[in-house]
This record gives sequence, C-alpha cells and structure tokens, in this order.
Amino acid sequence: MKSIVTIGESVVNLVCSGEGASLENARSFEKVPGGAPANVAAAVSRLGGSAQMIARVGRDSFGDFLVEDLKESGVNTELIRRTDKANTPVAFIAYDESGKRDFMIYHEYGAERFITPDMIREEVFKGCAVLYFGSLGLCGEAPRKAHKKAIGYARKNGALIAFDPNLRPIRGISSAELRTNISQFLPLTDIIKLSENELSKISGTQSREKSFRLLLAFGCQCIIMTKNSGGAELILNDGRRISLRGEGEFPLAAGSGDRFFGAFLFGLAKKGVTRSVLCNLSDEEYSALLHFAFEYA
Repeated sequence: MKSIVTIGESVVNLVCSGEGASLENARSFEKVPGGAPANVAAAVSRLGGSAQMIARVGRDSFGDFLVEDLKESGVNTELIRRTDKANTPVAFIAYDESGKRDFMIYHEYGAERFITPDMIREEVFKGCAVLYFGSLGLCGEAPRKAHKKAIGYARKNGALIAFDPNLRPIRGISSAELRTNISQFLPLTDIIKLSENELSKISGTQSREKSFRLLLAFGCQCIIMTKNSGGAELILNDGRRISLRGEGEFPLAAGSGDRFFGAFLFGLAKKGVTRSVLCNLSDEEYSALLHFAFEYA
C-alpha cells in the first residue's frame, strides 16, 4: 500500500471540559491534538496505513505535544520542522447542550505560515497514493507556493489530491481571504470533502445542485458531503451519486470529520486507486468505503 502525505497545520485544541458551556463562560479546558492534516495522518496510521506529514510547529511545549502525539500514532514526522518565529496555533472549542460547537482558532501568527517550498522534496511523493491538505495552511504566500509544489510532485507521480476546506472562524483571517485561497486550489483538487454548511459558503449559492455543478466544473472528480442529519453523500463527475443513509447523526466531536476522511482515503489507497481510475470503482465499492469511514469516525 502506498503512503498518504498530508501538508498544513497542526493545532492544539483546548476543549471545554464542561457540557453545555460556551467559550464565554468556560472555566476549564482539556488539551487535545488537532489540525485537520494532523488528524488525517493520525487516522491513516492508526488504521495500519503509511502516513507522513509536512508541517511547521512552534519551538514550544504545544509543538512538543503535537509532534510526540503524531509519533505515537505512527506518523512519519521527519518533515515537521520547528520555528522560533511563531507559536503553535491554538483552537478553543466548547459544546452547547445540543452538541453544537463554539469554535475559535487563534492563528494570526501561526507556525504553519512558515511552511516553505524548500521543505517539499520530490522523493516523498514517489510512493504516494494521496496528498491531503486543508485551507488553514494556505494562509500566506510561502505556504501556498509550498502546497502547489507538493501538488505538482504528487500529480507527477499519479497521486490523488484531496482537499478539505474545513471552514472555521479564525482570528486574524477574514472569510474573504479564506474563500480566495480555497478558489485557487479547487482546480487542483480531485476529491473535496465538506459539510452541508460549507457547501453553500464556498459555492455562494443555497442551491445544492448548483453547488455540485460548480465544484465539478472546477475539475473535481469526487465530492463528499457530510450531512448533519445523518450520513454522507458522494457525487462523482460521471453523474453517479452514492448516499450513506440511516446511520444516525454525523459525529460532531472535534476531529470526527477528519477521521472520516482519513479512513475514506485510507480505503482508496488500500485499493490502489489512482487519479486516472478514481471513477472506476463501482457504486457498491464506494458505498462500502463510506460505511467504513463513518464507522471509524
């Protein structure tokens, strides 16, 4: 089985330890490793796959915590660099009584802004099945250049490009900047995973059908949309749709969407799926992958 490479942010989540609290009245927090690329890499590795992460974290105790957690999960951390120029980013998370998240990322001077093109080595992608990235790591000219360089090497070696915009309120970054960054990378993406709420925010339309057509027109081969009411839907550029129904509500805990996508990408890599044959899987095979990913999340 070929490896899955992720690039981008690694974040410390400080999760409110009390239920039904908002960030405004929270009094205590639990420290949890996070950041979508880190979560995906950890999920792949824990499932028995090979995962490597390209990242920057601060030369601080939070950076130590995140790197050690990834190592314990079995992730190759050789290309996680440390920096004295910025801190490891932090996200504060609380859940109200209905389970809805109150979320704020403090990222304005986050270490992933120092991901640079010189960190990207072609040999990393010679045995790569999937390159995964999110939107938080796209903030800054140098990180965007590094991501594009990584995508170029991954495509050269036949790897799938997987993107999760993972829209969140981020202190110091406007929603307009996030949307601009996302639009630059949609044409470079084979598989995009998003929620129902993210679909309308990215496409700019409340029409689900128009949103799907827009994303497919950018060149995406496959859209995976998770549903808050339960399950997920997979839309392929050959017109097929595969739904995961009746599985209960999609997990709302921090990182659950990343574990879902990590498990799905692990399944594709295990099957040896490449960019050229992504749409060759049967409906039954895709349905099985969605069920597997949902159960793991």
